[in-house]
Amino acid sequence: AGTPVTVTLSNGAVITIEAGKTTGSVTVDAPKDDVYKDAGTVEATIKDATGGNFENLVASDTPAVTTVNDTIDTSTVSLSATANVAEGETVVYTASVSAPVTGSPVVVTLSNG
Repeated sequence: AGTPVTVTLSNGAVITIEAGKTTGSVTVDAPKDDVYKDAGTVEATIKDATGGNFENLVASDTPAVTTVNDTIDTSTVSLSATANVAEGETVVYTASVSAPVTGSPVVVTLSNG
């Protein structure tokens, strides 16, 4: 290309390919973690390409697709109980989680009701 080529992507990002070069890049953030929805994929297409003094610059309509790997935050809930009690006394059950509770409270239902 005799002059820089400006490529505008469908996500609003802009890539500049400098004169004499054949590639240019831009960095965009992947979606943030969402506990309710898997990340899935992110894609972008070329919305516009200008410059370069090309006789006929044709923009491909094939999307660039990136798979975003979900980071699953596994937490464990465990149960402990009073070690010894006399007949007729009460047993204390304690549930513990491996990470602080955020959002909704954790409800533990015991097998004995």
